[in-house]
Amino acid sequence: MISNRSKQGFTFLELVIVVMIVGILAAISVPNFRKARMSARRPTLGFAVGGAMDALNFRENIEQGYLPLPSAITTEGIYNEYYFDTGMKEGEEATQLFYPTYTAAVSRNPITGELENYISVGLNSNLEVTEFKRRKLNLVVVLDVSGSMGSPFNQYYYGGQAPRTGEQKKVDSKRSMLDLAGENIINMLEHLNQDDNFALVLFDNGVQTPFSLKKIDDNYKARLRSYIKGLKPGGGTNMELGVKEGIRQYVNFKNEIKGDYENRIIFLTDAMPNQGSTRSDDLMNLAASAAKNRIHTTFVGIGLAFNSDLINSIATISGANYFSVQSAEEFRERLDENFNYMVCPLVYDLSLKLESTGYQIEKVYGSPMSDASTGELMKVSCLFPSPTNEEGETRGGLILLRLKKTGHAGDLKLVVDYKMNDGYPCKAETKVAFESAEAEYYENSGIRKGVLLARYAELMQNWIKSERYAGGEMYSRHRTVWENESVKLVASNENRELLQNFKKHMISEIQQINDKTLDREITLIDRILGNSGYIAQFREEYERGLANM
Repeated sequence: MISNRSKQGFTFLELVIVVMIVGILAAISVPNFRKARMSARRPTLGFAVGGAMDALNFRENIEQGYLPLPSAITTEGIYNEYYFDTGMKEGEEATQLFYPTYTAAVSRNPITGELENYISVGLNSNLEVTEFKRRKLNLVVVLDVSGSMGSPFNQYYYGGQAPRTGEQKKVDSKRSMLDLAGENIINMLEHLNQDDNFALVLFDNGVQTPFSLKKIDDNYKARLRSYIKGLKPGGGTNMELGVKEGIRQYVNFKNEIKGDYENRIIFLTDAMPNQGSTRSDDLMNLAASAAKNRIHTTFVGIGLAFNSDLINSIATISGANYFSVQSAEEFRERLDENFNYMVCPLVYDLSLKLESTGYQIEKVYGSPMSDASTGELMKVSCLFPSPTNEEGETRGGLILLRLKKTGHAGDLKLVVDYKMNDGYPCKAETKVAFESAEAEYYENSGIRKGVLLARYAELMQNWIKSERYAGGEMYSRHRTVWENESVKLVASNENRELLQNFKKHMISEIQQINDKTLDREITLIDRILGNSGYIAQFREEYERGLANM
């Protein structure tokens, strides 16, 4: 039998079984080999864009039954919540501190049905995790102690429409936004050491500096903790005074602010100024002037009513970023993971010039400076270090360019200019082969995820804008320009249809991308579809409220 089989060879069935087994083994071994290769290599950091570092205010408003502000969700904010394959090829190694990679895609828009051309910029670095050490800090915390900070963090101080009965989640109503902000500062102190300097500035309708900028030690920390726990809210909100006093801490400080120190002001506020100068341009100019002197800003938006409209404009300044906070526990986790990264940008004034006879940059996703981009130029104010996962993907490590075809297709020349954190200028040029296609293709899962999330963010922004526009005065009331009032969660029949159709598309894309963390967006869409009302339902209630005023 053995000799006969050796002459006849394998049967067709046996050959099929062997091929299947080989295929299964390959499917198992290739990802494991990649993971083993990544773990064998010393882990490196990537980069994430400044500006919005999350979309938590957007999510929490919907969870609590409110319609968020359109600015509460940005593409860079939602990108910074996910990990991306940045397009590093197998065997490729980053050779510079900032090492951009490029991938291409042609994707059919699920709403318009049109094919769209995309290039992603992967934000890589050769900086190893073990090599990274944040610079010593001159840290000034500016805390809003105005009356609105005394309200529970899941409520709107200035009122407005209450959510539908049973929609709002139960939370500890005894904890105010000021309590939450104070806990965040106390958590922050744990990440400072004896090389760092710290100051605390308080503002309401006035301003005071109970702790001026000085070296931090255990005794200083103990006094700060005791003082912070005794703070009480009250008064108006003069944010201009807080900004100016925070900057003033550096004026007479003996430490050389252009030396080995990172100079950062962290504002904890609900961003609803109603006294002093409340013009966003004025506040932005103060922050921009400070940035020229290497004094950079981080905003921590506290509570549901946090006014992202104001902070989004300031976040375009070089070195700036902002976070939303809905619980002390949540922010503690973020500090534990990312404090050294969030206060220490390493790349500034990044610009990417596209040289092509066949394409122009039509839109940029993933940068707060997207409006400053033109057909040939993309601008990014700064890049912060960002962690990578076991698969080598970078959190927030992507900028997406949608390209408009203007002529014959051909190679793209991409010229990147940027400055290191010490001001040293750098430049890199790359040629990318890009051919438009008549069918969809994605060079990797990273660009596919980037396209999906960019469309998702746009859809959500358009939904919110259309509902607020349709509501007119009912949905645009402000006591002053920044005092944010609550609006019930609503969705018109037209928007419901758009959301339902996009949900089907997103489920299909999640399966292709194979990233279950994206399921949270499906849950959020379901929350909108299942718990939102209609404008007509609330207009009578609104008019009754006006009559009683």
